[in-house]
Amino acid sequence: MGENGDVLMKSSQQIGSNKEYKVVIFDPLVEAAIDDLCVEIFEGEYECDYSNIDSFSKSKSPNKIRRIVYSDGTSQIIKPTLLSPDIFIKELTKFDGIEKIIYNADGTFFVRYYGNSYIITPSFNVKNKTVEQEVDPSISYNENGTIQYNIAIEVDVDDTRRTTRSSESYEVLTFDSSVEETDSDSCIEISDGEYYCDDDSE
Repeated sequence: MGENGDVLMKSSQQIGSNKEYKVVIFDPLVEAAIDDLCVEIFEGEYECDYSNIDSFSKSKSPNKIRRIVYSDGTSQIIKPTLLSPDIFIKELTKFDGIEKIIYNADGTFFVRYYGNSYIITPSFNVKNKTVEQEVDPSISYNENGTIQYNIAIEVDVDDTRRTTRSSESYEVLTFDSSVEETDSDSCIEISDGEYYCDDDSE
């Protein structure tokens, strides 16, 4: 678990040497067992479709969320975020025009860029590629309007973390996050250093 609440998870579903990663942030509320709107997509992980429920459909929140179910039957919502948000923010501030960046409690990022405000929303999909040496973190803007964030992690071999930088001991994780313009007045400070951004313009 990272210092900013980001949790790197490796799925038990694996084909050959290909691992499936996701980086999430946990909702602090632990709830009762899931309902009939949730479908198990991996062992212990469910995706829930609330698109037909008024309280969800009236908001701009994603219609589908994911939950982790514990052995006692309780569950907890997880939302996608980026690995090492502090590094992402550091890399993003290198771009000209960046005026403000806020890491939100739901795993998204509020950014003010040349006077306009945006919400960067990560997804559950994380690509990974094995490399021979550690590479520096980087951010690029894709033609489809998403932001690509690359960061390397050290690979565990036989459940023992390598302490030397040998061949193929790193993986680069690639995150593609959506970017949407939002009302500049939509972010309010709810506690010291923690902001909530509501992009519902209706």
